[in-house]
Amino acid sequence: MCMNWIGDSSEYLAICGQNQKINLYSYEGCQIGHLTEEKSWILSCKKHPQEKQLVIGCQDGTIRSMQYFTPIVHSFYKDRYAFRDIITDVIIQHLVTEQKARIKCRDVVKKIAIFKNRLAIQLSDRVLIYDSAADDPFDMHYHIKEKVMLKFNCQVLLVASQHIIYCQDCKITCVNFQGQMEHFWCLDSSAQCIQQNGGPDGNESLTIGTTNGQVFKLNLNSAFPILLTKIDTKVSFIDLSSDRDKIAVIDCNNTLTVHSLQTKEILLREANITSAAWNQVINDLLCYTSKDTLHIVTVDYTCHQQPIEGVVVGFNGSSVYCLSSQFVRRIEVQLAQAMYYYLDAGRLKEAYQMARLGVSETDWRKLGNAALLNMELQIARSVFVYLGDYFYLTYIQQLEERQRHGSVQPPDSLMTSTEKLLIEAELACFQGDYKEAAKTFKKANHVERVVGLYTDLRRFTEAKEIMISASGDAESKNGECDFYSEEATRGLLAKHAEWARATKDHRTAATMFIEAGNYGAAIELAAEHGWVDVLLELSRKVDKGDRIHLDLCAKHLAKLGECAFAADCYARIGDVESQLDILIRAAKWDESLSLVQGNPEYTRKVYLPYAQWLAENDSFEEAQAAFARAGLANETVRFLEELASCAVSEFRFDDASWYYWKLSKQCAEVAKGSQDQHTKREYLRRFKDCAKRADVYYVYNNIYRYMVRKVKNMSKLILIP
Repeated sequence: MCMNWIGDSSEYLAICGQNQKINLYSYEGCQIGHLTEEKSWILSCKKHPQEKQLVIGCQDGTIRSMQYFTPIVHSFYKDRYAFRDIITDVIIQHLVTEQKARIKCRDVVKKIAIFKNRLAIQLSDRVLIYDSAADDPFDMHYHIKEKVMLKFNCQVLLVASQHIIYCQDCKITCVNFQGQMEHFWCLDSSAQCIQQNGGPDGNESLTIGTTNGQVFKLNLNSAFPILLTKIDTKVSFIDLSSDRDKIAVIDCNNTLTVHSLQTKEILLREANITSAAWNQVINDLLCYTSKDTLHIVTVDYTCHQQPIEGVVVGFNGSSVYCLSSQFVRRIEVQLAQAMYYYLDAGRLKEAYQMARLGVSETDWRKLGNAALLNMELQIARSVFVYLGDYFYLTYIQQLEERQRHGSVQPPDSLMTSTEKLLIEAELACFQGDYKEAAKTFKKANHVERVVGLYTDLRRFTEAKEIMISASGDAESKNGECDFYSEEATRGLLAKHAEWARATKDHRTAATMFIEAGNYGAAIELAAEHGWVDVLLELSRKVDKGDRIHLDLCAKHLAKLGECAFAADCYARIGDVESQLDILIRAAKWDESLSLVQGNPEYTRKVYLPYAQWLAENDSFEEAQAAFARAGLANETVRFLEELASCAVSEFRFDDASWYYWKLSKQCAEVAKGSQDQHTKREYLRRFKDCAKRADVYYVYNNIYRYMVRKVKNMSKLILIP
């Protein structure tokens, strides 16, 4: 007896000897079967160091070399792939999470079938049914559910929610998990390939391709298969699209044909194709392999090509699953080119489906903008919700509101070029490309929107230039510019002024307020900062009929000490009384007296403060004359009495005599002009008294002067030794 480890990793043990056979065992000691049987004892067994070859030497002198291989047993369903390992084990691989689970069967695994969360493993004398958690798509913990004690040989094994299906040449048998046969079907020719399509539990459907070129659909609870299509040669591969309306068929000559099950026409034909798979998300997207190249196509467009090793076994979203040497690997493909193809064709729904499979943020934004331009607001909302762009979502709400009010057209109606240009310009604003936005607004003949844009950007100079330019264009065309009016210009200037004031550029703000005709705001700013020149400019610019603003200018100029300019403001509006108030407050008596000559009704208003000012400045004579001119007889008498009393107390008897003389004359004039007898008698009495005092003080002044001189001379004599 001799033994030798064989296999790629020496995972099998070959034992031979007197029984004239080479028996094969797993590394755990499980008998797999025998490789060959000779006519005499096998005395020696050696493996090739590199190739899968075995050389044996027998007792009868025979030396023979044989080649062995391990057939691939596997099954694929969506994101799960199960394959046989070391003959007796099954490995299940989750293609998204890359997790793997191993099931040790300790028997030869003949067939494997996987469907959703269910796994069927055919061993030498039974079929094992395993389950994982149905509510967790990523669960990889398989537990045995049923043991079906059946022994059969088949070409294809399938598992469903409640059944096991196996194919033996032309016969297809369906048994339940208790091993009882429920249905069987006999086809006209051998079944070459079978695809499981899913369906209600207990009534799943299968697609079957036969050697005579027929493709059938078979429901598990139906006795009769349904013919879907037929080709001229043997079918080697089939795949049904996700919506069940198209089928891809590869024949024995490696020719791929795509058939429409609704119209029965051939939509696509390609040669030298080794495998194909429909996308499980987008119904129209197909991938296939040829000459180590992966192609992703629609019926009318090739979306993507790239080199690849192996054959494609699945296509889910943007992930392509390729099988190479019993290993399945996932390849992420870029489908942005397909999205742009649909965008150019105006097929936004298909473009959105392509974008969902995985494109860059820039591609998403271009799709969203295209949807907005075509008023496909539902698609646009989905795009910007995905991007988390709340500004665009707000804009979409505005468009929906405008759509409800009829200011923009819904997508099913024909949008005008102007509406599209306006939306394009608004999108440029959202993207911060204001130059392009302004250009597009002009192109749409909405220059007022350009002005509004520049105004919002606080670019007032450019806004004003646009308004002036538009006005000139309108005049050259003998038309009228709807928005370039004095009111619109003033509104623009007012906004400019408010912005300048907000940024503390008060001088510019005042200038803009003046240009906008908002004199009140300009006056307040000028007064606040003490700008006399601005107030003067305003006083000259304001119409003389605008009493309110001229009055404000005058008041603020007076506060700033510019009384002459303030008086000029009142002069412009003909307010003599206010003009005199300003002049009197500034003690501008020459101007006041000159003004009162033409307006005698204000004589008392001027001469009374004038007299008081003269008295305060020791001009008593002029003050008395001013009181008299003001017509204030009593005030004149009182004032002269005070002057006379002061002169007496200061021993100025000559001045006192003169003041009493003036006082007597004033009393005589008052008495003469009075109609009241009592007043007349009183003033006549005072006249006599003042005249007498004038004489007395006149005489006494000489006596007083003589006495003062005598005292002075006597003082000098006393001082001489």
